[in-house]
Amino acid sequence: YIKRIVIAFVFWSGIYELYYAASGRIHLNLAGHFINALMGPTHLWFLFMIAGLYVMTPFLRKIAESKDLCEYFFAIYLVIKLLATFGEYIPVLGSVIEADLGKAYLFFVLGFSVDFLFGYYAKAYPIPKSREWIVYISGAAILLGSLVGNACLEIAGAENLELFTKTDSPTMFLCACAFYVLFVNRVSKIRFSQNAADLIERFGKYGFGMYLVHYLIVWILPVRLLAFVPILSTPIAAAVVFLISFLVSACLRRIPVLGRYIA
Repeated sequence: YIKRIVIAFVFWSGIYELYYAASGRIHLNLAGHFINALMGPTHLWFLFMIAGLYVMTPFLRKIAESKDLCEYFFAIYLVIKLLATFGEYIPVLGSVIEADLGKAYLFFVLGFSVDFLFGYYAKAYPIPKSREWIVYISGAAILLGSLVGNACLEIAGAENLELFTKTDSPTMFLCACAFYVLFVNRVSKIRFSQNAADLIERFGKYGFGMYLVHYLIVWILPVRLLAFVPILSTPIAAAVVFLISFLVSACLRRIPVLGRYIA
């Protein structure tokens, strides 16, 4: 699995770096472009994260064998992550909490391994139907509260405007848990028509390539021309990028041998 990640990173980082040089988006000498390529464009952080999860999978498998261990893992994550994210805002003790947590070096628990593990947990140990709606209501409430919280931060002129909605925030983890339970317990039970099932399967098959190429599509196409009323223009622009990324990924996937590694 890591082999595929490495090949995809080398290929796409090279493509993006060629685009930077040809478009003049970034002005660097040859050595600078090489170093920049090794770091990769912003969204390729995901490949590093996935490779890291693959490396840790043998350990996560042992934890996944026990429902109690999984729940212990989640409990540690939530307690420490909530303190790490919001503890600094506690009067007087905030700076002390932040400094002391940093000394614990609990990176294994605080990273995206918790999302990876919960994906397995939700399927292997289904949430009882009597508690299922509590999960959905809680997830929706946390999502709404996070959006309101970010809006309040913006009004207050705070620096960290994504405190509640950053990719690795505990609030977004809890929202993701609710969405995943919904798909495992409900969406997976829907009997789709054959045509709909085939379409879903295709999007799943080409999703990796779509993610890798979508930044390039946004930069090359004049997507900003669609920027009129945000509530309308944002989904329209997203749909355009989504569709073109799908077509590009589908074409790349047809390349012999290399296609399955880069798309």
